[in-house]
Amino acid sequence: MFVREVMSKAPAACTLDAPLNRAAQIMWELDCGCVPIVDDTGKAIGVITDRDICVATYTQGRSPLEISVATVAASQPLVSCRDDNDIKDAEALMKEHRVRRLPVTNSRGKLVGILSLSDLAMESVSKSKKKGITPARIGAITAAVSKNGQAD
Repeated sequence: MFVREVMSKAPAACTLDAPLNRAAQIMWELDCGCVPIVDDTGKAIGVITDRDICVATYTQGRSPLEISVATVAASQPLVSCRDDNDIKDAEALMKEHRVRRLPVTNSRGKLVGILSLSDLAMESVSKSKKKGITPARIGAITAAVSKNGQAD
């Protein structure tokens, strides 16, 4: 099974020059906890989470209107997968890097989707699946990304 079969397609994204409140607005409107960051060409270059926004505004004592996405995102390397990767490889990345969401890119690095634990869980209970993700695998991934020290 390929990542493209399970991922959420065409996620909203923001750019490095956007203020944190723009990322927060996207999260609020789409009921998500992470927004991919793209450059001017649509290439995925990072992610920002709801936690990143909260910590940045608290530690800097400033409004999210005054803080750019670049200020927060610059400290974290991008962990992503490609749409043609096997789903097991994406699961391994989630476990290894202890992340709940992976931006998904095409062969040119352009953002085409996002793969979340929620997507994997929904696939595991899908009546139309022939083989693939099992609830036990979802449990293993969740346990791996939830270990102490996890930053996402």
